[in-house]
Amino acid sequence: MTWLFWLAATVMLLRAISEVFGLKWFERELFGRPRQPNTPQPPVQFATGSAALPADSMNLPMPGWVVAESDAHHIVWRDAEHAALTLTATDTLDVPLSDKQELRNFCRRIAEGQSGGLVEAETVTLPTGTAVTFIYKRHDSREMPLAFTGMLMIPAQPGARIWAIVAKGGSSGGRESIVALELMRDGKLTDAEYERAWAADPYDPKYSGVPKEALRCIADDERYDSEYPDHPLSKVRRVLRELEDFDRTREQYANVSVLEHDSLQLSPGAAVLDVKVREPGKTLRHGAVSEAHNVSHLRPRGSDEGRGHQALLLDLRRTGYVFAGEDLTHVMMTMTMLGLAHGAPLPCAIVADAATLDPLRARIGKAHSGASFVFTRLLLTSSEDEGLAHIRQSLAASGGPASTV
Repeated sequence: MTWLFWLAATVMLLRAISEVFGLKWFERELFGRPRQPNTPQPPVQFATGSAALPADSMNLPMPGWVVAESDAHHIVWRDAEHAALTLTATDTLDVPLSDKQELRNFCRRIAEGQSGGLVEAETVTLPTGTAVTFIYKRHDSREMPLAFTGMLMIPAQPGARIWAIVAKGGSSGGRESIVALELMRDGKLTDAEYERAWAADPYDPKYSGVPKEALRCIADDERYDSEYPDHPLSKVRRVLRELEDFDRTREQYANVSVLEHDSLQLSPGAAVLDVKVREPGKTLRHGAVSEAHNVSHLRPRGSDEGRGHQALLLDLRRTGYVFAGEDLTHVMMTMTMLGLAHGAPLPCAIVADAATLDPLRARIGKAHSGASFVFTRLLLTSSEDEGLAHIRQSLAASGGPASTV
């Protein structure tokens, strides 16, 4: 089991490098991945009828969605991650809400019609009454990433209004691989159990109407969403919840802030990238730190661009931010690779409250030791002064510009 764990971990590390720095050519050459379009197609189409959508239907409560096409009965939005969201008014659909088994069969038939496996199906109570929500996933081929589709069907007179969200994931299957490896490491999953019970229909273990790769797997359980907030399944669940109550969603986003970037000059030639929340006291959504690294200029510089920033100060005080899953992996990998690019360990300080630092210390000790820190000098602290002092000392120890301060 040990050699299997480390082999898979090495593969995941190499793929993470390609994801962090956009080295898609690296992944294609190493893993034989062909070029594939990343934009998912809109989900299964339902026939529209005489019922039209309300005039304000384009006004979503969550930011980031842009209308791609629309008419009186159908709207399509897309976001920056190429996910597709649709709203359709139909008067030809009868949703079986009163019979739980029939409802599951109804949802499974829709999923099966798209060669997808049902992940979950249930009824939810909305401000306007009872509706049905379900999720299915497709896996067209070994080379293609998984696509998750979530639907929220709200009965109307006549027919229904149907929300659908489609999100695709990377080809590496990070959530699935890591969950399986951790369960095996902890003795909660054997090779035999993996073959027998890793993937199955959640309501009918004997169901085999779609390829096994499309069936719900253990890693699809909702309890793993907080560990992998940027996984397409986590995103689909989050969007479906946001669509259930527009007023509640607006209130939630009103209390969400973003991270901003600034440059601190400790001395000539010693530039520190300072990343902090725009509005202290407001929350940050999961994955915000990874996004900040993606859009910032904290990247390896070309020879004609100079050396660029040589350290990172990440200020998360009064946010309650919790690093999770791929978010933490991305951050640690970014720090390591930037250190390698500069030829010396990258001085880093994360300044935060106990609500952020305590779980971060626990996770780093459990899953991010060894190679992840070879080219990183990281300090976790509640004091900005201590963070800057650590950066100065680290630069001085490596013979950097801060040694003259």
